Amino acid sequence: NMNLYYEIHELEKDLLFLEKGEEALFKAMQKDVPGFDSAVEEGVQFLSAMSDLWFQNLITDRDGTINNYCDRYTTSVQSAYNGIFLTSFCRTCCENAVILSAAPLQGMIDVSVNPDGTLVYGASKGREFLVDNVYQSADMDEASKELMNTLNRRLKRIMAVPPFDKFELIGSGLQFKFGQTTVSHQDITKSIPAAESEDFKVLVRRLVESLAPKGELTLHDTGLDMEISPTMREGQGDEQDSFHKGDGLKFLDERLELHVERGPNLICGDTSSDVPMLEQAMALCPDRTCAIFCIPEGPGKAKLTARLEAVCPRVLVVPSPDVLVTIFHKCAQLRHEMSAQSSMTRRSSFARRGGGSRTRKRGSEPDSFSPNPEVFTSSFCSNPLASSPSLL
Repeated sequence: NMNLYYEIHELEKDLLFLEKGEEALFKAMQKDVPGFDSAVEEGVQFLSAMSDLWFQNLITDRDGTINNYCDRYTTSVQSAYNGIFLTSFCRTCCENAVILSAAPLQGMIDVSVNPDGTLVYGASKGREFLVDNVYQSADMDEASKELMNTLNRRLKRIMAVPPFDKFELIGSGLQFKFGQTTVSHQDITKSIPAAESEDFKVLVRRLVESLAPKGELTLHDTGLDMEISPTMREGQGDEQDSFHKGDGLKFLDERLELHVERGPNLICGDTSSDVPMLEQAMALCPDRTCAIFCIPEGPGKAKLTARLEAVCPRVLVVPSPDVLVTIFHKCAQLRHEMSAQSSMTRRSSFARRGGGSRTRKRGSEPDSFSPNPEVFTSSFCSNPLASSPSLL
């Protein structure tokens, strides 16, 4: 049986939002998320205390953080309300906005509806990215490229026939990223029998060991997926020995001149794989970096929260992506109101002085963004890579 909760529920929320407005949407979210209103209010107060609701950088994970989880990545298309809320925050409250995801770049673009130019898409943990419709990537040595290409060919053949073809249809499926391959052995609904999942994991591990007998490849099991990538650091062959999101943040900061060292920076994630982003941001800007993580109730919440608080003293935990994007939306509205009031004060002052002029400094004022669903939904994110497959 295929679980279509995400696809159906996101459509239902979009219809509520587009037909009846944001208050109707919020009522639906209140039913989905216990304590929704108080969590949103706490988030707005948290960000307001960090700065004047203006951030040099928003650097965020996607799935489970700013986008609700879906059983299949290929159908996790961003909802319209989500895109509007996120866009309003990025344009009104941020100098730079970056999605830093483990997903492949093409996959991110295929499921995103943000207007062009709103965010930088940092894919494959930051090893490849798209900015102003221009594709760029980190360097990789030829030996690692060839090793990954061989791995990908072998995996593709294995998963083309029963009984292993089913694994390409669940969760992340089989994703070829820049410098990493992800293959699912289970999904969040546990649709694969445990014995079959274990057999498939053993098969993939044996393949990796045969191709890289000296540890040239690192395999990390997230619990649902196996992530395979060239080993970067000598260690125990775990996730930290390969390229992680902290490396991706550092690379993007240097390549795009994000000036993370200036701050203020807002880092958002939902799992332990996102913690290196916060660690790197804190290393560059320890006094002006804060974080919001989406961590639902569960056995791992206390441990992950404690790890975050050990890295950064300014951390807020919220229960769901809907809470986080609503916090963003409310902050954008608040900053827009603050800017409008400031503009009225200045105009009144100019009138008393007989006029005047001023030069707008980049980043000194938010862009005016009116979240009009009709305008927004006619401007879905285009796909600049579709006509340039050679780039990937």
